[in-house]
Amino acid sequence: MKLQIALALTLFLPAIGLADTQPQQPFDEEKIRQMLCRGFGGMARDAMQAKLDGKSSTEATQILQERFLPIASNDYSREIFEKKIEHTIWQVFHLMRDIDGSILPAAEHPKLAHDYGVVEYQECLKSIVNQAASEQ
Repeated sequence: MKLQIALALTLFLPAIGLADTQPQQPFDEEKIRQMLCRGFGGMARDAMQAKLDGKSSTEATQILQERFLPIASNDYSREIFEKKIEHTIWQVFHLMRDIDGSILPAAEHPKLAHDYGVVEYQECLKSIVNQAASEQ
C-alpha cells in the first residue's frame, strides 16, 4: 500500500503543485488512489475511443502521450506513464484485434469507451485494495 501511495505522490503531487505549497498537510490515501486509478481509467477510455475511431495503435499511442505525459512531474513518472500507455494500447488493441468500430453505431462509441474506462478504473482500485490487504 505504501508503495502505491509513494508512487502516486511521485507522479502527481509535483505536477499539481501540492508538494511545494503544503508539505506539512497529511495526504488522503483514498483520494490519491482514486486520482491514480482515474488517470489509468482515462488512458483506457481514450485508447478504446481511438480504436473505435479507426486509429492505428501508433496514432492511439500518440494521442495518449499528448494527453498524459505532460502531467508527469519527473523522468521516473514519465517512464511509468510511457509504460502504462504502451500496456494500455496493447491491451485494447489485442482485446479488439478482430473488431472494428462498426460493431456499434458511431454514436455509441463514446459510451463503450467510457464504460471500458470505468471498468479499468474499478479494476485498478480493486487491485490496490487487494495488494494492501495481502501486505498486512
